[in-house]
Amino acid sequence: MTTINLYQNQAEKENQLSTKSVNGGFFFSLGILILTLLILLGVKIYVPMAQAEIEELDGKIASENTKLVGLKDLENIIDNQKRITEIKNNLKIVNGNVSRIEMSNVIAMIASEMNNNVFVSSFKYDKDKTINLDLSTSNFSDASMQIFNFKKSDRFKDVVLSSLSRKEAAVSFSVKMRVNEADVQINK
Repeated sequence: MTTINLYQNQAEKENQLSTKSVNGGFFFSLGILILTLLILLGVKIYVPMAQAEIEELDGKIASENTKLVGLKDLENIIDNQKRITEIKNNLKIVNGNVSRIEMSNVIAMIASEMNNNVFVSSFKYDKDKTINLDLSTSNFSDASMQIFNFKKSDRFKDVVLSSLSRKEAAVSFSVKMRVNEADVQINK
């Protein structure tokens, strides 16, 4: 009869297993090292190429900036032309003499017609001699008195209430009117 020995040596199996894991770890570490070296080599090749491109783009930007300097001069010329046309629109020609309406006189006329409880929040004077005022007060009574003052004044004409609104503690309203040019001093 034959006996089969089923007993295996455990220490021999553990040695084989540890040798396999050591060999696997070595090859894994070696693979990571090679991959890192390849990435480093790629970066060393790419960085000089990228720097050359950056320098080339800097040169292009500098050349374009010199072109834009000419455009800034053009923008200044256009801005000056706009200012000149605006000044011409503000001037008034009477009998061949250049004259203009004094804005301080217009503001003084508005101030003389203002009630004590009414405040001006915005003032706009158009080239067609139209005044747009945004005013505020604490109640509707003061607002109506202010509009009435402008209407009865011989210094202003075409007085129109353009908006009226009640806010938390104030009444806001807008008035459009024209200056009666006969009452405004004209400087020559």
